[in-house]
Amino acid sequence: MKINITDSADKKYYNEFYWILLNYDFLHEEPKSRVHFATTRPLVYAIVSVVMILIFVISLLINHHIINVYPIIFFSIVLVISTIYFFYVRHCINKYHSIKGKRSLQIAKYFIEVQNSSGKYRLLWKDTKSVIFNHYTICFIPKDPTKILISTRIEYKKQIKKAIREYSKRRLVVDNTKLYEKKPKKTPEKELTEALNELKPEARELEEPIEKAPAKKAVARSAKKKTVKAETKPKATKKTVAKKTSTKKTTTKTTAKKPTTKKKTTKKAK
Repeated sequence: MKINITDSADKKYYNEFYWILLNYDFLHEEPKSRVHFATTRPLVYAIVSVVMILIFVISLLINHHIINVYPIIFFSIVLVISTIYFFYVRHCINKYHSIKGKRSLQIAKYFIEVQNSSGKYRLLWKDTKSVIFNHYTICFIPKDPTKILISTRIEYKKQIKKAIREYSKRRLVVDNTKLYEKKPKKTPEKELTEALNELKPEARELEEPIEKAPAKKAVARSAKKKTVKAETKPKATKKTVAKKTSTKKTTTKTTAKKPTTKKKTTKKAK
């Protein structure tokens, strides 16, 4: 698959790409980390240094302590360095943005190749460690950190993922796009519902033993009743058997007396 890149990218892309170049070793070791803009850190240092200088200048005017002079000198040096670094990064980003010309990215079965005005560069799939999808950039990171990485814009995410599926290289993909998604703000009502949903399973666990306890007692009572019945039944059966045997004896006695009467009557007839 070949992707032709004709138009120039946004400055945000180059800002993020320059941060990757500055922190390449960190990204090589931790590919799942979040990527920032290259201009944010010097800008933050400059703002913090300005605030601290103002605080110590005010304290110097009020207390007239010479100790407050040293932090003012320190933060003023930090301010100068951070401002110089900030404008240097801005200059590099503008320089990358001003480069024009035909560019193309080719993803083949065995390699990834980028072509621009400066020339060609090829990275083999067997030498690639990961393919990272960031906020504005897609980076093909090599296993050897001394080699050059290949980068392109996030706009070509679908085409690149299609080529990765085609050549069965999904195991190399590290999709960090979810790290940059804005989470919706939680309202107090949502926070309450989430807290209640978290407490419901705990409340159920507490209720279950209380509900199960009476059931266990009922089972124990029914078992006791069954044992009592089992103990009483054999006694009743013995009495009934004795009665039956006694009735049988009486019937045999009566049947034995009847033939004697018949014999007496026959003798008289003679």
